[in-house]
Amino acid sequence: MPHRSNPFADLPPQPPESTWSFVADLQTPLHRPFHWPTRAAKRTEVDLGHGVAINSAFPDPDGALETAFADFRLFLACANTPVVAADVPGAFVISVALSRRCRKPEYHRLRISARQCSICAADSDGVRRAFVWLEELMQSAQGPFLPKGDRTHVPFIRDRISRCFFGPINRAPKHRDELNDDVNYYPDEYLNRLAHQGVNGLWLSIKLRDTVPSQLIPEFGSGSPQRLDKLRDTVRRCARYGIRVFVFCIDPAAQPLNSPALAAHPELKGRVAGGQAAFCTSSALGQAYLEEATRELFSAVPGLGGMIVIPVGERFTHCYSLSTDAQSCPRCRERSPEAVLADTLAAMARGVHAVAPNALVIAWPYGQIIAWGRDRGVAAATQLPPDVVLMHNFETDSSKMQLGQSRPCWDYWLSQVGPGILCEDASRAAVARGNRVFAKLQVSCSHEIATVPGIPVPGLLYQKYRAMRKLGFSGAMYCWFMGSYPGLMSHAAGLLANEPFPASETDFLRQLAAITWPRHPQQLVKAWQYFQKGFECFPATHLFQYYGPVNDGPAWPLFLVPRELPLAPSWQLRYLPSGDHINECLASNFTLAEVTSLCDNMARNWRKGCLILTQLRDDYQNDPERLRDLNLAEAIGIQLDSAANILRFYQLRQTLRAGAAGKKMLQAMRDIVLAEIFHSERLCNLAEQDSRLGFHAEAEGYTYFPAKLRWRAKQLEQLLNTEFALVAKRLSKGLTPFPTPTLKRHRCHHLDHLPRHSCQAQLCERWLAAQPATTSSEYGSGYDVIPTPANSPRTSWLASYDDESLFLIVSCQGDNATQPDQRVELIFEAGPCSTRRVFTFTLNGNTSSKRDDGYLFREQLPWTVTVKQQPNEWRAAVTIPWQSIGIDKGGLLPTSIRFALFRHTSLANGQNAVNTWADALFTKPRLVWGQLNPATDFGILELR
Repeated sequence: MPHRSNPFADLPPQPPESTWSFVADLQTPLHRPFHWPTRAAKRTEVDLGHGVAINSAFPDPDGALETAFADFRLFLACANTPVVAADVPGAFVISVALSRRCRKPEYHRLRISARQCSICAADSDGVRRAFVWLEELMQSAQGPFLPKGDRTHVPFIRDRISRCFFGPINRAPKHRDELNDDVNYYPDEYLNRLAHQGVNGLWLSIKLRDTVPSQLIPEFGSGSPQRLDKLRDTVRRCARYGIRVFVFCIDPAAQPLNSPALAAHPELKGRVAGGQAAFCTSSALGQAYLEEATRELFSAVPGLGGMIVIPVGERFTHCYSLSTDAQSCPRCRERSPEAVLADTLAAMARGVHAVAPNALVIAWPYGQIIAWGRDRGVAAATQLPPDVVLMHNFETDSSKMQLGQSRPCWDYWLSQVGPGILCEDASRAAVARGNRVFAKLQVSCSHEIATVPGIPVPGLLYQKYRAMRKLGFSGAMYCWFMGSYPGLMSHAAGLLANEPFPASETDFLRQLAAITWPRHPQQLVKAWQYFQKGFECFPATHLFQYYGPVNDGPAWPLFLVPRELPLAPSWQLRYLPSGDHINECLASNFTLAEVTSLCDNMARNWRKGCLILTQLRDDYQNDPERLRDLNLAEAIGIQLDSAANILRFYQLRQTLRAGAAGKKMLQAMRDIVLAEIFHSERLCNLAEQDSRLGFHAEAEGYTYFPAKLRWRAKQLEQLLNTEFALVAKRLSKGLTPFPTPTLKRHRCHHLDHLPRHSCQAQLCERWLAAQPATTSSEYGSGYDVIPTPANSPRTSWLASYDDESLFLIVSCQGDNATQPDQRVELIFEAGPCSTRRVFTFTLNGNTSSKRDDGYLFREQLPWTVTVKQQPNEWRAAVTIPWQSIGIDKGGLLPTSIRFALFRHTSLANGQNAVNTWADALFTKPRLVWGQLNPATDFGILELR
């Protein structure tokens, strides 16, 4: 067998939700019996060992502190410290009273003297936090001891909002709404853990049109009674632990053109795009509905903490939500985007605050920089309604110096500190107006490594919070769907939210280590610093987050013989495992060699930290929580080692393909495969002990799990026995290592060798038919290529070149008048593992280009297009400098370039169609890459 006929054969199924044992783990008591070493109190400490008496004069009419007192009593019981009456000889008395002097939220002061501790707090949340501090002080002391003196805490980050780690995401593919089932996602001990780490808010997803009944638009509100009942119950459960519930929505949602709501209320119809109509918030009914819906929601659910809304940049909502073009809306085209956004938010705020004046309305303009640009994003902050909170992604629009170049960063970073330019400038503008500003963070983990419960790099959080404090932030949303597991990082975030703020990063790490690892704080600080040094090397490009091998590399098959199979999105489960077209995870001018170098640095420094922790393992054999932390660090190290190995494997494959040192390269690749078999087997062992490993909260399942890791190890063994044997045999015969690809090929002529009429003069009709692109196919509803009628529009093209540029003529047949939106895409991959360059032009001569992704703004690549329209045909002459394609000026031209050509049109039946040169077999749509299949949708331009 020369190679594996189906590398994905026997892929094991996803584990059922019944195997998510971490859900049960979160329901176990936070405190368990423990034994402190025996010692006497220091002179600076007081001893609570003879018993503790709790005297509370704090007003608590709603019983909000019942769980706080119960928790502290359980903690004392687990520490074998009795709770006694105040008059028992030797009793240490803790008294609790309401502060009369300071009324700041959560303010609390602890005065600890020889025989008592007085707690003075501004509210019940302050009392709760004070008792957590007492527990942590005793844990740090490793005994029933408290340090004498006064301590005052007040949070500058007042709202600290996380999310249920295993809650449904209320979107594809499962479309599960947690308000529409009977599952309790907030058991008591889970909430207790969150409260101990300073979390005082949780967000969950809703859709206003499903959750709230409406008299103005009666077509909305189906199923609302059950949802509202569940939401009230959730609010009640969380309130017992001082946690408020926030609803998250992307509203008002655009409606399909055939929706009953639009048919009944045509005045709601705004800008039309993609078969939908925006919900026009410039209409009187649109404004009235938003106010009604939010008022009814907060009336129906008393105690709701607030709402978080993405009003622009994520999905189609109001007329300016996708861009600053609203020409198809007769109302909004006369108004500015900033004014429409402000009115949209103001209507929601009016409804909320009419019944819940203390609830928060948090505007999160997630992708505003894409939809509007930086300047308009800042301008929008200057028109924010006064009672609306502004929250930007903290890192978006930032940059990071790596390997001598500034690399632009998109969103959801833990390894990048921030703030981004838009976040900083817009937040300053909002603060100057008197609005509160929040930071959207990823506290525990992010897309970088979202398949573990947390990344132990608390020093990076210190740097983020230091910047937030300087800019006047007063709240934070801790996570998107992933990154919410209660652990070291959320604990660190809770500590950092308070004044007094630690004087230095090292001071903070020592404080955190003293609480969480009191027996070995110095070793933990050193390990965390190594982890941070490594993690800061994470390649600063979001495509590496989305498609790189760090999340689940130990479950990736490897391919010696090139297949150019697509990479799978790291946060979704409906794709086959990632293939070998490794350049799909490269962007921001990174080469494969550079990304490999950075991942080597990550892995190397992580190993140094793990070596420190390994030396502590024997001391924690009876401490399952600390053993899980040690295993977690090892698992992350395996994932980083595996990522570096995968990247190096494909780097070596390119060297082998180029014909250099064949046998030596092949042996180095064989060594990598053997190392990866070990990594899969070891991570399998760790994952069997810890069900959190491999779980991706946004994917609502596992990207790796024991059975899949065993499958991968078996695949690698087969690889050694098949493809390695094939390539070794070819090399021994003096052949190229790999068979010639079967992709279509087009021989490009150099201009010096062209006949008299040049391509630029558009006089090459006899060549135009040479490369027809006639595989027209529908792809609107599915992913299969469906042949279309023979009389569908035909496309032909020709390419030639000189030392400076590539030239193409594209001839597009068909009725121009009926298809004004048709466009042509030219996609190039100019070298081994190079990033893509995409050039798009339309019938009307509009052009655009992108280097490797559709997120980050970059200067347009230089190129020119001349379009001439004729009856039933239009023709474009294209000139693209080699530099724009990704080839250095003055360098040698490659002998071949991967090239794809797509013409997008519409068929008579109204469905979308595409003409392709190659024999396309489209993939399931993927973020950024769409349906492009790198294995089939490209051909080869041969340069002679």
